[in-house]
Amino acid sequence: MNKEIKLGFVGDFCLAGIHLKPRSYLENIYEVSSSLNDQVDLAMANHEFCILPSGNENIIEMGLSAENMEDIKKAGFDIFCLANNHIGDFGSQAIIDTKEFLEKHGCMAVGVGKNREEAIEPLITESNGFRVAVVNFCDATQYAAGKNSIGLAHIEKKLLTRSISKARKNADIVIVVLHADLEYTNYPSPARVKLARQLAELGPDIIIQHHPHVLQGIEYYGNTLIAYSLGNFVFPVNRSDNRYKNRENACKSIYLSVHLKEDREGKREMTYDVVPVQIDKQNNTFFPEKEMSEAIKADLKRYSEALADDKFLRENYYNECRKQMRDMVYDIYYRTAKRGIVAGFKYLKIHLETKSHTNWIRGYFTFGRY
Repeated sequence: MNKEIKLGFVGDFCLAGIHLKPRSYLENIYEVSSSLNDQVDLAMANHEFCILPSGNENIIEMGLSAENMEDIKKAGFDIFCLANNHIGDFGSQAIIDTKEFLEKHGCMAVGVGKNREEAIEPLITESNGFRVAVVNFCDATQYAAGKNSIGLAHIEKKLLTRSISKARKNADIVIVVLHADLEYTNYPSPARVKLARQLAELGPDIIIQHHPHVLQGIEYYGNTLIAYSLGNFVFPVNRSDNRYKNRENACKSIYLSVHLKEDREGKREMTYDVVPVQIDKQNNTFFPEKEMSEAIKADLKRYSEALADDKFLRENYYNECRKQMRDMVYDIYYRTAKRGIVAGFKYLKIHLETKSHTNWIRGYFTFGRY
């Protein structure tokens, strides 16, 4: 029997702050996302904010009170990936509250748990005659689940290998979702390219990545489709405090649609298509005009071609690591000057203890080779 399935993916999806905006803002998000998700059989996004109990109206940063999320199903996403660097911003209980809220409202969630084993457990669902498994990990080790503690599935090769192996045994299609690496660069680090290709050799069908907040390339490695960063789909990029860098770049993203066909003999064919998406100055998500749409596709093609150039990736990564080191030194200096040496030391300690930071620190001292 011939079978086929269409899978839809976006990068960062963040509704934090919508309670401060008119209802039309949220309705626009749901209209845009559902128009895309209605064309696929299974859609997923990186859920990069916490859902907190109702009544928390004074929430700042990456959180949102539950009463503002009652109609989240209208967005059309079936699966939300929770292993990211903001899911633990409001404490461990908020991680579980977010997961349980989404499940209560008809969405599936993956990447976190009440302990490490639960966090790394593949999510398995069925669609169009396929059993689909999703594995979701992140390099934000400050929120990592422990043997007996709540948290996310953190990127560790042996844990990823175990989770992918289990997914392959129990599903027809395996999707690996990673949240990692430096922000605001259109090219992945050599270490993340290496990891993605090593994971591809374990046999997943698709590897989806996010966190850089900008577009990065897409490649086939063997039989595995790897998307290195899909950018921001819904995100408060434009803020009055100018927090987010490289705004113009961070306002461009894509909706990735993957079409997988399988014939009676089990032979498969996998193709993909992209729909360019933008964020305007009021942080509304919209479909760009033809000229900009073609420009985004051209950018994506350039980023994808660069994945074959190891020297370029290494040099670009080293330059990014130098920027990170410079910013960290300045931040330590100013924190120490304003709050004292203890505050400066604590800031440095966080960087030395968190894998997302130690990765680029190693990249700095190895001239981009890590």
